[in-house]
Amino acid sequence: MAETSLDTSPVDLTNCDIEPIHIPGSIQPHGALLALDVSMTQVLRHSANAAALLGLEGEINGSPIGQLVGERLAHDLRNALGTMGDTARPALLFGQSGPNGGRFDIAVHRYRSTVIVEFEAVEAGSEPPLQLSRTMVDRIARLDTVDSLVKVTARLVRSVLGYDRVMIYEFQADGSGKVVAEARRGDLESFLGQYFPFSDIHRQARALYLKNTIRIISSASYEPVRLNPQYDLSGEPLDLSYAHLRSVSPIHLEYLVRSALALTGECVLEWTETGGPRVTPPAREGFGTTLLNRSIRFDLGGESDLQYRPEGLKARFVLPARNVRRKFEAKAESQQLSGRRSADHPDLPRDLRIMLLEDQILIAMDVESTLADRGFTSVSTVNSVAEALKLVNRAPPAIAILDISLGDGTSLPVAEELALRRIPFIFATGYGDGGIIPDRFADVPVIRKPYEAEALLAAPNRIGRS
Repeated sequence: MAETSLDTSPVDLTNCDIEPIHIPGSIQPHGALLALDVSMTQVLRHSANAAALLGLEGEINGSPIGQLVGERLAHDLRNALGTMGDTARPALLFGQSGPNGGRFDIAVHRYRSTVIVEFEAVEAGSEPPLQLSRTMVDRIARLDTVDSLVKVTARLVRSVLGYDRVMIYEFQADGSGKVVAEARRGDLESFLGQYFPFSDIHRQARALYLKNTIRIISSASYEPVRLNPQYDLSGEPLDLSYAHLRSVSPIHLEYLVRSALALTGECVLEWTETGGPRVTPPAREGFGTTLLNRSIRFDLGGESDLQYRPEGLKARFVLPARNVRRKFEAKAESQQLSGRRSADHPDLPRDLRIMLLEDQILIAMDVESTLADRGFTSVSTVNSVAEALKLVNRAPPAIAILDISLGDGTSLPVAEELALRRIPFIFATGYGDGGIIPDRFADVPVIRKPYEAEALLAAPNRIGRS
């Protein structure tokens, strides 16, 4: 079957309100997709990466699903789909064996006359999904307000699933949106508290969010993977409204990139007045003008330019990025604090980058929540030596808390790297673990597990003073 393409007319800010985002003709590259007939017998379309990711050979379109993935998996997929009834919400199968011997998490759903099967490779050592679900339900069940629910949920999702950033939006009555909760990697700028006007979240996007409330973006810079063919025999594209892998609007990806850049860029304010009487420069500079010029130029290191033109005043002020960022992060921090900032631990800034190396997910979530509740807004949790070293190289923390005994070894390689970089750290040990710490780290502060709140909250200050 010859491949045809969807309309490739360029999408920009002038026409993105009519962009058909539910039929992008592509998926994100962290998974693969097969689209089947309604009886779930024959493959009708596939993503261009399906053969490589699943280890398929020969023609895919037109082949029986059992021939491609095995009769056992095909049987399990049909049973899973049958349990979902008429809902378009995907049924989930975890840790399934694929045709190439790899392990996959699989989502399958029926929408209109098509069954869509999505595959995502499972990383070795992933915690069983049932245990993860129980963990999250247990934590959420303790909450009694919407405010605490959204804050803790964002932290839980990031802690359990390891995303760089998790945000929860709230749609306002006027159609605008607000980021009401956020959990992010320590080196990323915060979007917490930002408002997105009605024009930024178009009608079709809001409608799709109401259908499919979870939106996963693997990377803001990914290359989409095309579906083959783009159209079926009746000329219809594949509707991916309920698909997890649905490709994102290029305008939205550009928006994410620009938003991140805007948060790290300088702020320029321009003011122009026209239409009034003829303007002449003042004979002397007033107190307000003097204060404004001196504050921006000397205190903030920015620029201030006032031009008294005959047709009107023109002003331009430039605030350096460091002042813009500090202002924004201070606002975000104030929204995250529970109001319980302890007078016993006032020494270190609350936006200090803290790395926590802890391989027990329940303990890690409790530690992160305790630090976040007391105002520390930049805690990055990792669960292995490899992940810790990667974070240290990518975005070095200011301080670190290291669980000395990990499931497959110790955190000493991380301690060595931190020591070489002169990054202060503290060890956390369980009962009987103290003998693991070598003499060369004898002066490193130690806290005992299970963590006590006060000892944990004192740890960042102990490290900072050590």
